[in-house]
Amino acid sequence: MKILTASRAPMRWLSSVIGIVALASVALAGCGSNVDGVQRAAQQVFVFPNTGLAQHPMPLWDKTTDVPVEDGLSLDPAFAGDLYSENVLTMIQVQLFSLDANLNIIGDAAKSYDHSPDGKTWTIHLQPSMLWSDGTPLTAKDFKAGMLHDLDPDLCVKESPFNPVAKSLRKPDSCNQAEVSFLHYIVGTNDYLKGTAKDITGITVVDDQTLTYHLIQPIGFFPGLMATMASMPVEASAIQQYGSNYPLHYTENVSQSGPFRISAWQDPKNPAIKDPQHATQIVLEPNPHWWGKPVQLQKVIMPLILDAQSTYARYTAQQSTDHVDFVIVPPNNYPFVQSLSDFHESKALAVNYYGINFANAPFDNLEVREALALALNKQSLVDTFFQGANTPTNHIIPEGILGYNPSLVTPPDASKGTASLTGYQSYARQLIAHVADGCVNNTTPDWCPYVIGTRDNGATPTPITSLATKQNCPKYNVLATTDKDGTLASSQKQIVAWAPSNRPERDLLNQAAVQQWANVLCLNITSNEAIHQPQTSRQILREGFRNADKGLPTNVGLFTFGYSADFLDPQDYTSNFFTPANGGNGNNAANFGIKSVTSNTGLNAEIDIVAKMNAADAELDPAKRIQMYQQIEQQLVFQVAVIPLDQPKLIYRLQPYVKNFTYPPTQYVSDQSWSDVFIAAHN
Repeated sequence: MKILTASRAPMRWLSSVIGIVALASVALAGCGSNVDGVQRAAQQVFVFPNTGLAQHPMPLWDKTTDVPVEDGLSLDPAFAGDLYSENVLTMIQVQLFSLDANLNIIGDAAKSYDHSPDGKTWTIHLQPSMLWSDGTPLTAKDFKAGMLHDLDPDLCVKESPFNPVAKSLRKPDSCNQAEVSFLHYIVGTNDYLKGTAKDITGITVVDDQTLTYHLIQPIGFFPGLMATMASMPVEASAIQQYGSNYPLHYTENVSQSGPFRISAWQDPKNPAIKDPQHATQIVLEPNPHWWGKPVQLQKVIMPLILDAQSTYARYTAQQSTDHVDFVIVPPNNYPFVQSLSDFHESKALAVNYYGINFANAPFDNLEVREALALALNKQSLVDTFFQGANTPTNHIIPEGILGYNPSLVTPPDASKGTASLTGYQSYARQLIAHVADGCVNNTTPDWCPYVIGTRDNGATPTPITSLATKQNCPKYNVLATTDKDGTLASSQKQIVAWAPSNRPERDLLNQAAVQQWANVLCLNITSNEAIHQPQTSRQILREGFRNADKGLPTNVGLFTFGYSADFLDPQDYTSNFFTPANGGNGNNAANFGIKSVTSNTGLNAEIDIVAKMNAADAELDPAKRIQMYQQIEQQLVFQVAVIPLDQPKLIYRLQPYVKNFTYPPTQYVSDQSWSDVFIAAHN
């Protein structure tokens, strides 16, 4: 049996490719008690802003169409697929497992666990005497009730995990929230999801303190899956009374299981507002029946702020009535705050990358993908647009995640060591020249129309200048007359590199990357902003996945996006990230074309890579499993499954009177991390 010690150390988190969450704390002056030589403030109030997604705790609804017209937090784990909602939920609900300050999985509601020799049956033993916030017992049946609710066939998330739509049938092609992918390993979930079974047979409540999970396959990362919102309990009586709208009643009679409970919805500018669909801040108070170490704070006030700069202004204006005590620093401020005493930074558990659709030419050619990866000077791009706030990387598994491999080798050759972050431009040109040579024999006709070079018609070659740089390009022979489907390649074709237009810094970086590709490789390439109307991240992914799911090519062939941890295990960045069957993660653009990956031998590498992923998932020895995922990452890097760009930093400022608080790289604070936080006396 694995005994779990529930550490009370603070935690970590991050993201910069995604939206930004912020905490803050209003600590009022005045002297309180003196503990361990530190004078406490009389009022222990921490103002902790949540920045970037929502201005309301719950979505605003159009009652006619029964759909949300404005985003809000999703305070039901069944719908919460975003960091902003998770930041609240981890304060008000427990999980079976959690994380310590070093990102190790520890017990939360789980006191210990064991598994069968084949890894297909896991037994969780719960902490004794846990209570809901109303004082009633919190037992194994409540954790099963939470999973039954997560997988309720009458619930569905359409297009985005941020927009819950009630009373619509869940369908495989329209529901992809994280909880479904995390729980699909449990026996009986598929039948329950389809509505053909009234129970999940793979979850057994043995007694009040014991749960047994029967899995369809052995998975060594099961505790990691349970260290997510998918393992949060739900009060069955609340579901029966209110259905999927139960979070609207948190301040009434819906109990919570975490160290805090929601005590009020507020709008400081309009005291009459007390409902979650119009309030602009949440007030949380300690749960009087919290089973863990007592919380010292009297109150956490969480303003919901739409943009990071507004939150930053409120932090720096400390004399104002709406100041905050914590703020995520916008990247453009990074160079100016590093020397400040209230500045903190760590590596975010996220990677920004170029996703590649292998179903589209020219990306189905390994040498083309290698050339694209090696032509980029990542160091220059990241330094220019993030000024130290992000770190260039060649890794898929980011630094800070268990399984990060400092010895990772990038193309073109393992014997040459890891390619520099400044690129390998001379070799990239050789690769493109070799591909262009294939045009003579029609071996790579689908690639040829994208090359700017020399057309050799038997007479003196005529140089063609790059559309992007107007420079003379190498004398590539691009005389091939047919595309892959046999049609005449009568005109040059253009590669489009997409960037989300709602992220200006990413759009600028994308334009600079396009310039590098045009200069180094003489490609006919442009950024999406040059030829398309603005597209948001979700629209780009939505278009690509619709076509890819149908087995059709999509014009979204190359784009920059970001991926941050769903759960802290290398499986999340390998199997879960690259194979739709293992999770179908809607945030994973790399799912577009993994089945089209080809090896250097010309053989389809899908079976090899996927088989290795499945074997690693099933390995129960932690050391062996980590090594297997590192080998998988190495193979994916050699195949250029994606082009990693940079790893963001989590940079924040925290008022010095907020003691024992650490903002973790996960960007959500573990429930067990709140007990030691307090506000020191200050002026």
